[in-house]
Amino acid sequence: MKTRIIKLLIFLGLVFILSSCIFGIDDLSQDNAEYILNKYDTLIYLYNQTDTCKVSVDSYFSGGSIDYVYGFRSVTDDYGGSRFYLPHSIYHVWLSVSGKTNVIELGITLLDRNSIYYYKSDQIFGLYIKKSELINNRTILNIDYTNCYIYDSNVSPYSNKNGIQNFVYNKEYGLVQLIMKDSTRFELIGVK
Repeated sequence: MKTRIIKLLIFLGLVFILSSCIFGIDDLSQDNAEYILNKYDTLIYLYNQTDTCKVSVDSYFSGGSIDYVYGFRSVTDDYGGSRFYLPHSIYHVWLSVSGKTNVIELGITLLDRNSIYYYKSDQIFGLYIKKSELINNRTILNIDYTNCYIYDSNVSPYSNKNGIQNFVYNKEYGLVQLIMKDSTRFELIGVK
């Protein structure tokens, strides 16, 4: 019985050591870093087809980490992203990429300005977009965009219960059009 326990402990130790060697932190690839909007400080949108609004872009990069939780190894790859708030800080848009994965994470949250909790928000949309899905072209306000992902709530298999009618995401400029079911709309007209 004692030898079985010793063999089991040796086996578990070897598994732990081997797993530590196998799973390393993936660096943020140059290809993934191209999706981050760090080259822009400001995006300019046409709001409801009448007003112009400028939004500041906050981009970030972070190194990965290795944590041990209850004896198991948890690896977080290098990652980066961009985020900005559309007018009146109601809609918070963020995107992130990590390591060498082939997906971009895009999220839109609706801030609750009446909440007593300053950062309280409801995520109204979150989606992983495969880079291979950025294949569409779209013209918006006489500007041609290539390498776009187009979401339309009427035909998309992805759940959207909270108000997005459609949006267009572009590799170079990020969110170039957002139309809500209540007819609120934002269309990109410039970058700085």
